[in-house]
Amino acid sequence: MSSLANCTKLQIFSMKGNRLQGHVPDSLGNLSAQLQHLYLGTNKLSGGFPSGIANLPGLLILGLEENRFTGEIPEWLGTQTNLQGIELASNFFTGVIPSSLSNLSQLTELYLESNNFYVTIPPNLGNIRVLKILSISNNNLHDSIPKEIFNIPTITRISLSFNKLDGQLPVEIGHAKQLSYLLISSNNLSGVVPETLGDCESMEYLQQLDLSFNRLDGEVPQKGIFKNRSATRIGGNRGLCVGPLELHLPACLATNSSSFKHTDCPLCFKVMIPLASTLLLAGVISLLLFLWKKQRRKSVSLSSFGRKFPKVSYGDIAKATEGFSVSNLIGSGRYSSVYQAKLFEDENVVAVKVFCLETSGANRSFIAECDALRNVRHRNLVQILNACSSIDYKGNEFKAWSMKCAGGGEVSTAADVYSFGVVLLEMFIRRRPTDDMFKDGLSISQFVEINFPDKVSQVVDSQLLQELNLCQETQIAGGEENRVQQCLLAVLNIALCCTKSSPNERINMQEVAAKLHGIRHAYLL
Repeated sequence: MSSLANCTKLQIFSMKGNRLQGHVPDSLGNLSAQLQHLYLGTNKLSGGFPSGIANLPGLLILGLEENRFTGEIPEWLGTQTNLQGIELASNFFTGVIPSSLSNLSQLTELYLESNNFYVTIPPNLGNIRVLKILSISNNNLHDSIPKEIFNIPTITRISLSFNKLDGQLPVEIGHAKQLSYLLISSNNLSGVVPETLGDCESMEYLQQLDLSFNRLDGEVPQKGIFKNRSATRIGGNRGLCVGPLELHLPACLATNSSSFKHTDCPLCFKVMIPLASTLLLAGVISLLLFLWKKQRRKSVSLSSFGRKFPKVSYGDIAKATEGFSVSNLIGSGRYSSVYQAKLFEDENVVAVKVFCLETSGANRSFIAECDALRNVRHRNLVQILNACSSIDYKGNEFKAWSMKCAGGGEVSTAADVYSFGVVLLEMFIRRRPTDDMFKDGLSISQFVEINFPDKVSQVVDSQLLQELNLCQETQIAGGEENRVQQCLLAVLNIALCCTKSSPNERINMQEVAAKLHGIRHAYLL
């Protein structure tokens, strides 16, 4: 890196899509003062936000996406006033979104999704008058959506899904006349849908609207994008009613008060709203328990781990992961991180899941996962080897458990996706991967793939197919021919995407969840 300081006219520097690890050296700031494009995305770089960027005043595009950077975004980033694009998605950045970003008057694209940002969305982002794309989905943001961002005259895409945003949708949405995509699913938004969203004149460019899985209620606008079912997602809001016929919503209940809220809703609606946001994994495990008629056991307590899983100490795990080294880190989520480790004398590699107990809900997640996984016995689900409920060297509470690796000793989150896909195929074709028919290199996924989609009726379980045919006959009478078959093909396609032979070709579980939500909305609501 230091030798590049002699390249005084260097304008573009890209190391994107390699296998770079470790911290970005401070000598990055010695690159040419004329550098305009810096691309370091899709590597395994770690550490805090690279400080050397502060010495690159001419930077136009900054790409640090898909790495393992941690810590907070420095306020001085707002002094890089020439920046036009910032891509920081899919890292482990935390803290608040710097309000100083509002000083970047030339910024057109801001990607901050899939990090751990919390508190609120800075209202002064609305001061960036040329911003076109604002993507902050999959974080931990709270409070209401600032109305100021809808007053940006150039904004075309706003993505705020998978946060904890609450309050009502601002009526100022109608001011975003250039808006093409508005994605705000899986939050805690309440109240009615603003009529301005259905205004054909003010929202004429809107192509995709996703308000699904919130707590919205009341009557849905009759006009605009709401008449386009394929472009509108509003499922998971139990209080919504009427709207265009294309949305198939129930009629609104007549009330004597204009302030009709959840207090008048049936009790079952109040129960179903939180259930709709249940984790996908918990749903799959529950389904397996139902299919195989496993007897439910009592919830596991911390004191019972010794009887259910062999215990290991914090010191054992710290040593096996080389002090929780970044080089051993496989992946990280909101509640935990997964490391590869050599925990036992046989030196076989295992995966150790360490829970971040500082995060609210992590302790409950640890207990729930241990309880669920000890109740499930299936060849395509990883086996728990042991659990650790102890304290670390600083006296802090510490919880973790280890599991077997994927076949061949390889640790990969793609193995979990593959297992999910196999389980999904088993449920529909009612055959096990060890069935006698699967031999000479033919696997359960290959069997389905060679018959997909034209001959899928020949591989789906005959009893299930008979039930689906009866359902389809009913829908044909209602003018919805082939919807059942389309739903079946869509689910099997997800299973095939999960069981690709190459792990790099498989979709991730976040994509699986999104696709299943889409199927549910398109065919089952």
